[in-house]
Amino acid sequence: MRLFAYQLKCGIQVQRNYDQHLPKILAYGSKLNQVWTNLIDKAIDAMDGKGLLEITTHHCDRFAHSDIIDSGSGIPPEIKTRIFEPFFTTKSMGHRSGLGLETVRRIVENRHHGTLSFESF
Repeated sequence: MRLFAYQLKCGIQVQRNYDQHLPKILAYGSKLNQVWTNLIDKAIDAMDGKGLLEITTHHCDRFAHSDIIDSGSGIPPEIKTRIFEPFFTTKSMGHRSGLGLETVRRIVENRHHGTLSFESF
């Protein structure tokens, strides 16, 4: 969370709920770090400087789960089907590359044979 310290000090509260009995998994640690960094960055961005960011880990059977939940305004229904597309972004030109969630999807699904999903209300 040190990486995001400058973004968090303005009014974002972080709640961590880590499962102390998470099973060991074979993984590319640096790639998963890239996944979590990207998802947390997007969650912080969605909260517009204030709110609650929850990071939770838990397991079910042999699988490890990570949930990143923010109190932002949510994903507009008209773009939900596009958020994992390469180069898709809602930001103005030059602000972001639009590769973030596509990269996250590729790392989780292709490299780790996992699943990636989201809910937005």
